[in-house]
Amino acid sequence: MNTNDRTARAADEQQTRQKLSGSRRHALRERWNAAWAPNGPLHALWEDVRTARDDGWHGMAVWLKTLLAVTGTSTAVLLAHAAAGPPARPASTSSAPPGTASATRTAPAAPTTARCCAP
Repeated sequence: MNTNDRTARAADEQQTRQKLSGSRRHALRERWNAAWAPNGPLHALWEDVRTARDDGWHGMAVWLKTLLAVTGTSTAVLLAHAAAGPPARPASTSSAPPGTASATRTAPAAPTTARCCAP
C-alpha cells in the first residue's frame, strides 16, 4: 500500500540509497584491492616506478620513459614561452588620441583574386 507520509518515503529512499552506495563502495574497494594485489596492474606500474633508478634509462619501462620525456619537453616549452615575455605591440603611427577621426584605422584593400590558369 502506498503511503502519503513524506517522512516514511524519505526514510525508505535513504535506506535504499545506503544499501546501493554500500554495495558500490564494497565493489569499488574489491577492485581497488585487486589492482594493488601482487599481480595487479597498479602494483606492476608501481614496481616499474620503484625500480627505475636501479634499471637505468635502457632498462626502464617504455611508458615511464615516455612520461618523463613528455613532461620534460612540456616544461622546457613552458619555460621558453615564459622567458619570451608577452608579445610586442605594434607601434602606433598616429599621434592622435584613440577614438578620434585621424586615429581610426582604414579598412584594408579587398584582396584580389588571382587566376590560376590563363585563358
